Parts: sequence; structure tokens; C-alpha cells
Amino acid sequence: MLSCVGDYRSARRWLEDAVSVAREHKDRKTLALASLHLALVLAPGNDAQGEAERARLLDEALQFFRDIGDDWGTAHALLAAGEIALGQGERELGRRNLEQALDLWQQVRDAWYTAYTLNALGDLGRGEGAYDRAFDLYSRSLALLRQQEARASVASVLQNLGYVSFHRQQQPEAARQFDGALDLFSAQADYRGIAECLLGLAVTLSSVGRPSDAARLFGAAEVLLASAGAEQWPTNVEPVRRARANTRTLLGDTRFAELAAEGRGISLERVLRLARETVDSLSTPPAARATLLTPREREIAALLARG
Repeated sequence: MLSCVGDYRSARRWLEDAVSVAREHKDRKTLALASLHLALVLAPGNDAQGEAERARLLDEALQFFRDIGDDWGTAHALLAAGEIALGQGERELGRRNLEQALDLWQQVRDAWYTAYTLNALGDLGRGEGAYDRAFDLYSRSLALLRQQEARASVASVLQNLGYVSFHRQQQPEAARQFDGALDLFSAQADYRGIAECLLGLAVTLSSVGRPSDAARLFGAAEVLLASAGAEQWPTNVEPVRRARANTRTLLGDTRFAELAAEGRGISLERVLRLARETVDSLSTPPAARATLLTPREREIAALLARG
């Protein structure tokens, strides 16, 4: 519970005590659980000694769970080891651990953790550019989460699918998926989730020649992330970085800065309205979109058509 509220120092102290007591009393299940959670609260970093301690604790927890035949605990330890390996850039080790965890979650019929692990493997596939594989993994995760009505998790997977659709050149579908996630995150007042969806829409807009709208959403998302004290999800960082650079190139530094500042200054209600208008416009067929032009815009379009 302490780690859930960010008090990792206190959590570490209590978990270290739990490890000592469980070891003293030869309580292997408690020792496995305490070792696993202690590994999770140890801060990652460049400290080789600290990383070695994390690895030792995870290996110990995994071995204890296997020795007592606890498949659920074994799956949990494999999942943790897989995510930590991916965070350290060890893709193949991370993949092996996640795939083994997935097999065990399916054997013990834990639908939520099965969905969670499918989503993690989808992130791995997306990061490698294997978008069809990522789409399949995310879709399987989404189906399980919808069965359980896990709205927060559904929102996250929809947002991931939005990026996959973007990479597959399916921009209207990407916009719809980001919008669906945006509705769910908004209902929960999840500012980080809202910001991630706005960034996804900005990436999509930049790719279809609408840099001004993209710049405003980049600015609005920046404020929301700051207010939540959060950073982007790692898998989303690179596409957002490229899209932001492309948008800045299209607009020029000065205009980009002006529009991003405008986005930072507008209310959440207005930015959500702007996002939904964006989705509607991307979903409108080109012929129908032409009827939305002003008379002067139609005149200019006709002149351009005649050269």
C-alpha cells in the first residue's frame, strides 16, 4: 500500500523486515512475496550494486514460487522480471519472461493479468515496428478487459491501438481510438491518460497536414502531464518526438511556439471539444468535407484546381 502512494522508502523498510522475518521462520511463500515486492520498490538506476540486488531478489522469488508449486506467484515474478528487463533494454530476455508469464496466467485463468501481459507484449511489438503483431496482441487484451468492464485498462489499450492504426496509415481509425480512450480517461479525471490521447491526436493531425491544430494539442498535453506530475509512456515517446519535430518544421519555430502557448492556455473543456471536433473532421469523407468550406475557401479551392 505504501508503494501505491509513492512512499517507496517506507515500503522498502517494511519489506526488508518482512523478508528477514519470513526467512527466520522458514515461511517460503511469504518470503517469495516479500522478495518480489521488495525488488519492485527498489529504485532502478545506474547503480550496478542496486541492479544486482533487484536481480537477486527476483530470482529468489521466482525459485521459491516454483519450489512450492505456486503458478500465480511464478507468473507474477516472471511478469515483473520481464518488465524490468525491457526497462533495461534487454528485449529478448523481457520477451521470454513475458511469454512464460502469459502461459501461466492463461493456465490459472487470470483474465486481468492475461490482458495486462498481452498489452505489455503489444508494447514490445509496437516498439519493434511489428504493428500487425501488436494489433493482434492489443485486440486480444482489449476483448478480455471489456469482458471484465475494466474501464481504465480499456482506455489504455485503446490508446495503444490508436498508435498502431497511425503507424498502419489508418488515420481516421487512429483518431476514433484516441477519442474512445479520451472519453474513458475524461470520465475518470485521469489527466495523464487525457494528455496521452491528446498527444496521439496531435501525432495523427501532424501526419495529415494539420500542423496548427497539432501544435495546440501538443501545448495542451504538456500542461496536463505537468499537472499530473507524470511523464509519457515510454512506447509513445519516439512517435511524439518525431511528430513534434515535423510540426515545428512545417510551422516554423515562432509560429509553433505561439500555437503551443495557445494550447497551454485553453481550458480542459475547450481542449476536449477541440479534440472531438478533430476526430469528426478526420472521419468526414473528403467530398462531404468540401461542403464545410466558406464561400471564399471554395473559391480559392476552385482556383487552385484550375492552376
